[in-house]
Amino acid sequence: MLIADADGAAAAALRAALMNAGYSAEIVADLGDAVHAVRDRPPALVVVDWNAPGPSALEQLLRLREARTPARTPIVVASALRAEADIVAALELGADDYLVKPLSMPEAIARVGAVLRGRQRVRPAVETGTGEFVIDRAARRITVRGRPLPLRGAEYRLLEVLLTRAGRASSRRDLRVGAWGERRGVDDRTVDVNVQRLRRALAAAGCETVIETVRGLGYRLVEPRRPD
Repeated sequence: MLIADADGAAAAALRAALMNAGYSAEIVADLGDAVHAVRDRPPALVVVDWNAPGPSALEQLLRLREARTPARTPIVVASALRAEADIVAALELGADDYLVKPLSMPEAIARVGAVLRGRQRVRPAVETGTGEFVIDRAARRITVRGRPLPLRGAEYRLLEVLLTRAGRASSRRDLRVGAWGERRGVDDRTVDVNVQRLRRALAAAGCETVIETVRGLGYRLVEPRRPD
């Protein structure tokens, strides 16, 4: 895996912990080198420092996400930024997890392992129950009637959960856990915002499947009712 961190001491400590846990890891201090590495020789996972020099934090993560191969190299953010808005922004942009610095090495190793196990469970493209959608889990892409939906990381995960529960009502908590896990900084408002984005994406794609609001509970993805 790859550690992109300008703080040499912090990067070395994380690398040592990863090596002790049985992983191999390389360190780069420059984000540009990390982007090239992901493009040219994709690592199993990238841990990127949110405060690395160069473009803004969000632009840094976006560049790494765009550099991913079709296999979608997982990205874990490690940052001293601990505000809820920063954590939510990173996760919505496509980060697979978020670690708050100073790192707890046992927690960091456990979270890295969980992300890697999640990648190993990825399955090939599958049809969904609605008949309109195909989920390509390897590429983290969802198509509707053959057209890919332009979804960010959080939107993709949320739609995947809704598709697996098509026709059934899901609480906001169920959707939070299904799409984000038990991550800090993610609340009902995060779910509502991403549902609105999904609705716009589906409408722009001419998709007849809709996301219904279930009053007092959450949401349900349904196909339109056909006239008798």
